[in-house]
Amino acid sequence: MAADDVALAPGTSPSHRRHPIAQLVYITVLISAGVLAMFLLHVLGSLRRRSSNKALHAVVLGAYTLSYLLVSYSLGLMQDSEDYFNEFAVWAVCLLMLLGGTDNLMACKLDEVDNWKSFHVRHLFKGALVVLIVAVYGGEVNEYQKPLWGILCVNILQSCVRIKSMRMASKSNLLSKNVKPISDYMKGEDKRQLSSAATMKGYRYVVAGEPSLRNHRKEAVDGSRDKEITTVEQIYECEGSLLSSKSKRGMRLKDICLSMALSKMLNRRFAGFELAEVKANRQKTNDFVFQGLLAGDNKYERAFRVIEVELGFVYDLYYTRYPFLYQKIRHFALGLPVAMVTFCSWLTYELFEKHKIKEDEDIPLTATLCLMAVVTFLEAFQLYLHMASDWFKGARLARQLTEIQDKALQWKVLSDFWAEMMLYVAPCDDGQARAHLEALARGGEFITHLWALLTHAGVLNRPPTGSEAA
Repeated sequence: MAADDVALAPGTSPSHRRHPIAQLVYITVLISAGVLAMFLLHVLGSLRRRSSNKALHAVVLGAYTLSYLLVSYSLGLMQDSEDYFNEFAVWAVCLLMLLGGTDNLMACKLDEVDNWKSFHVRHLFKGALVVLIVAVYGGEVNEYQKPLWGILCVNILQSCVRIKSMRMASKSNLLSKNVKPISDYMKGEDKRQLSSAATMKGYRYVVAGEPSLRNHRKEAVDGSRDKEITTVEQIYECEGSLLSSKSKRGMRLKDICLSMALSKMLNRRFAGFELAEVKANRQKTNDFVFQGLLAGDNKYERAFRVIEVELGFVYDLYYTRYPFLYQKIRHFALGLPVAMVTFCSWLTYELFEKHKIKEDEDIPLTATLCLMAVVTFLEAFQLYLHMASDWFKGARLARQLTEIQDKALQWKVLSDFWAEMMLYVAPCDDGQARAHLEALARGGEFITHLWALLTHAGVLNRPPTGSEAA
């Protein structure tokens, strides 16, 4: 972003300044637009991965892009205003919440993830300006002080999480810390020949434990059962009440763990690492799909459900804050949204109590009360999204594991017509893999599901045509 974007709103000569009431109304409209943008990012941002609707994506991108300009300009107007209102402090914090984004929308494009340092600089500047406004304007109303500073502190922590999340998903970090340990670990797969795709025996795909792989890489490659590593094989061997294969819920939880492991395997293609297990034992990877995922009564439904959840985990790594929250600071993942809802509710209550005792109509106070009510709802909605996500289910599962140590016929008819064509189109080389990653941000495509499925089956490139084979 250009340097003038972070500058304060330009000063105006006395003869060109707006009337105080007009200035207040103008700033109120801008803050309302900011809260509207926050609403769009919270609500529509959560639908972004599940929909390919172009209008929805255009609205989200527009709100996301304009939020930077809106925050910068509005903060400048408040700082430049000759008439000060106590509500300015609340408005400034709301703007910073908009700039911090939502947990379900960390970035709109991959380029932003790789350029995470520029976001860091922009947010530092605007964060410092908001702290100044809160300190200057918020001090006159004691009731606002505690909840305001509470919201500000939580927002700063959330911004740090966003920066850490972007850094975690950047290509340079993936190469060195997240994907390489998985790639090195999978090079030892050729030493474990005995396998059964039906029971997942021998499929030691990593569900959790990358830090242990980085610290004890040699032991992990040798196949030792490090207690800090959880694999697909271990998950499917577990037959306790939580993960019983006899219950539908138990199998769904196992499949969520499988999806998590497959997402980590798939990330190697985005980072340019080879799939060592395919080179070592292609038949084993082939069996994994055709005798494992595509086995049983509801084979197609289960296979694409597993792939859909897997691609959801992949999307979340690059475009949301969930992976960092639940992998790096799992015990505090819900703490931040709960704290934000608490402080926002507290501030809304204080505004409501002040509004009740006002005898005259106070436009800034009324507007602020309405805006904070919306903001509180949005933060509660974000808390709900946390608890409904597969990340939250996975975190609960990991904790409990630690504690306990005729549609098919229709598919077949259709497959006779187009299956061979799709199986030819879906594979691609590693250089084109990131195109599938970018497609996930637009709602995803069916061919991306096929591509992921074929990758796990060991089909990495298109088969040569007759002329190419010759």
